[in-house]
Amino acid sequence: MIRALIILIFLKIHVLQTGADRDYETRIMGGEECDVHEYPFVVAVITTALCGGSAISLQWVLTAAHCIDKNVMGERRPLVRAGFTSPKRAVQIRHAKKVVSHEKFDPHMLDDGKELRYDIALLLMDEPFKFSRVLKVVELPRRGFTSNCTQGKALGIGNEKYTGPDDPPLAVDDVIKRTLKCVDLSITNDKTKCAASFSDEAVVDDSIILTREEKGGKDACQGDSGGPLLCDKILIGVISFGAPCGTPSGCATYTKVESYLDFIHSHMQNPRIMGGEDCEVEEYPFIVTVISFGICGGAPITLQWVLTAAHCFNMKLITKRKPIVRAGFNSPKKTIQIRHAAKVIVHDEFNSELLDEGKELRYDIGLLLLDAPFVHSKIVNVARLPQRGFTANCTTGKVLGIGNEKFIGPDESSNQIEDALQRSLKCVDLSITTDSSKCAFSFSTEAVVDDTIILTREEKGGKDACQGDSGGPLLCDKIVVGVISFGAPCGTPGGCATYTKVESYLDFIHFQMQNRSRDARPGSSCSFCYIIVSLVLVLLYK
Repeated sequence: MIRALIILIFLKIHVLQTGADRDYETRIMGGEECDVHEYPFVVAVITTALCGGSAISLQWVLTAAHCIDKNVMGERRPLVRAGFTSPKRAVQIRHAKKVVSHEKFDPHMLDDGKELRYDIALLLMDEPFKFSRVLKVVELPRRGFTSNCTQGKALGIGNEKYTGPDDPPLAVDDVIKRTLKCVDLSITNDKTKCAASFSDEAVVDDSIILTREEKGGKDACQGDSGGPLLCDKILIGVISFGAPCGTPSGCATYTKVESYLDFIHSHMQNPRIMGGEDCEVEEYPFIVTVISFGICGGAPITLQWVLTAAHCFNMKLITKRKPIVRAGFNSPKKTIQIRHAAKVIVHDEFNSELLDEGKELRYDIGLLLLDAPFVHSKIVNVARLPQRGFTANCTTGKVLGIGNEKFIGPDESSNQIEDALQRSLKCVDLSITTDSSKCAFSFSTEAVVDDTIILTREEKGGKDACQGDSGGPLLCDKIVVGVISFGAPCGTPGGCATYTKVESYLDFIHFQMQNRSRDARPGSSCSFCYIIVSLVLVLLYK
């Protein structure tokens, strides 16, 4: 029976033991040592098996699903180690707090060689790696890139020869001390030459990359599974399955990364200030907090209208809970102003599901009509909107908000609302780019990135908007040119973020403001009375 080798790690006795008798191995031989500084995105993944992985952001690692089979791993959290044989001070170790395997992956069918697809998984680190000489992020392919690759380079610290189940176990320390190895392999599209390597029932389609060496002796091997297959240093494949390492004419399968870009992006993306500094609210008095089913930012463009992002609202539930808009941040209580939204308006063409998947990045803009106007003060004022053509001259933008200063995973509790209301206003300067080709790995390949979107990108990462900042402003000379919308996980080196370009939606903004203002008068409420009361309270506390 065809099965994948599992190397069991018993931490108490510090040894690795091989699994049950298996003919086919999750499986670098015939290669050479590679400098980790040249391939600083390769990591070791240790659960109940030794595997490889690739850092695709500072907090996300891409690996093989069979490396983290929950039936074998149990409650043990995968340990991820970057640095290999680097000095101890350069080695970085993290634990995975979340494991995401492809929902269609079946370990039993892979073991039997019947289902070779869907062997892909993501690991979310408990805290981000630190960008360094030995830890950087690998580039993901664009759709169609892999078809031009005739050779691939596999990397890992696995075995250099096939190890059977009766061979002596390997010490953990031995594995960790190994140097990074790499080997160049021939990619083939001729499935007929691989018939002997897999079950007759196996589906070998375009989501799989095949490698084959006629003379054998070159291959990935045990302990390399989950590691990268590169083409021009772009991650095109994940080491998955194959004939015993180095078998002449034997074929090996690699999960084709570009076939799973949507899977990757859908789990990594989060509506999302890190790397900035404290900003005085008196200098930027046009920033507000929008509280709906989470925390967002916004910018008052009149004393009764707030500009924000459409994705901040669940329109199906909006009638049950009116958004609260809070101006003042951590200012003295007597200066804080709180209003409710009488009306929530999002762009007609906005699609939250397509935004979450990174497929439709446009139209993420919304307006809130407040139940009563804000009272003009030192910390509450109105933002300026751009004239047409203004944004084209902006090369840097300033983002403001009170969101997170690091990426928070989907299962991590952050006590977001109570905590956020006590935060000070932060701001960070970001580089605006018009080269969308550098942003390919940040979004789905189906995404349209046109002139209605502003892109920011920081080569070294560490500076960004983050969760809780969505809907807030991107400023250029204190003019609101963009609305924080979407992007790669906060602070990803080379990752891009999108901002809804305000001047592209001036007609939408002005039309809604002119035609919906009457909606702010619900029932017998008195907006003028509200203003008078607010003024009295301000005067009393002066």
